[in-house]
Amino acid sequence: MNIDVLFPIFATSLIVGLSGAVSPGPLLAYDIKESLRIGPWAGPAISLGHSILELGVVALLYFGAATILDSDVAQIFISIIGGAVLIFMAATFIRNSAKNSEINTTPNKSYFDKMGPVIGGVIVTVSNPYWSVWWVTVGLAYLIWSQEYGLVGVACFYFGHILADFAWFSLVSIIIASGRKLIVGKIYKIILALCGVGMGGMGIYFFIRGINLI
Repeated sequence: MNIDVLFPIFATSLIVGLSGAVSPGPLLAYDIKESLRIGPWAGPAISLGHSILELGVVALLYFGAATILDSDVAQIFISIIGGAVLIFMAATFIRNSAKNSEINTTPNKSYFDKMGPVIGGVIVTVSNPYWSVWWVTVGLAYLIWSQEYGLVGVACFYFGHILADFAWFSLVSIIIASGRKLIVGKIYKIILALCGVGMGGMGIYFFIRGINLI
């Protein structure tokens, strides 16, 4: 396979993926929160869960599920259920910010803390309606282009895309975790609450959007 064809697929997928990763969203809020809780491994773990889910989406789109995902019924379901999950997670963040006065690395009582960042990465990702919209528009266009060069082309697209997620969320985790000892007391509580408010705001928006689509 000609590298002159495969490299542009990989490189542009990386750039487009990075532009999406750096945009503020539920996954970034979750990454910050988990980085404060468990340290620099949060980013890679969340990215792993995210990438596993996206591998499934690539497979589904490759075999022709784009029409189903892009239907009004699917978008209503994704928006309402996804918005509700984000609101619930946001409430958990805010509740924990009211209880915790310092960064706690011991086992937490929160359900979302117990399930771990890998599963959390899956849940937060699938709860974001914009994620599914991206995949049935931009992602599908890239997939159509890359599959012209067989599975190798699709692999270049996929690995370029997830490399952007791993790079960005890992970098955020390293930066946040490196200052974790300084982020204590009220500062930690404020950051945790802001993450919850941000995620909750997005959840409310997605929920209302789903209702309006009915």
